[in-house]
Amino acid sequence: MSQVIEHPGTILTIQNGVARIQITQYAACSGCHARSVCLISDCREKVIEVPCSETSWQAGDAVTVTGSEQMGNKAVRLAFLYPSIILFFVLWFVLHYTENELAAGIAALAALIPYYAALYLFKDKLKKQLVFSIKEP
Repeated sequence: MSQVIEHPGTILTIQNGVARIQITQYAACSGCHARSVCLISDCREKVIEVPCSETSWQAGDAVTVTGSEQMGNKAVRLAFLYPSIILFFVLWFVLHYTENELAAGIAALAALIPYYAALYLFKDKLKKQLVFSIKEP
């Protein structure tokens, strides 16, 4: 059974069937009782776009943005896992065969350019696969 990821948010605008929603993303330790004195605690505000067919929502409404855990895992793989694998493999490969650290570092970073270019080219397809939904709190 797939679990659901939920974030409370506020609708900023609704245009052409797309709601722009501001959510606050907290670090994993945000629930800790010592977070006020800890330098690790972190929160960031993000704006995400969510398809919205209902007209009952208006700007300023409090909503909950939901997505599947499977979708979240796919996003993490695309954003962190695959680039890390490319980076480390190219770094090891070039360093192993040339023993030049500068060349290995530049090659590893340059190898990420085609990866991120491909993600950019397929962004419309990814938007269809990585879809959030809205529910009222």
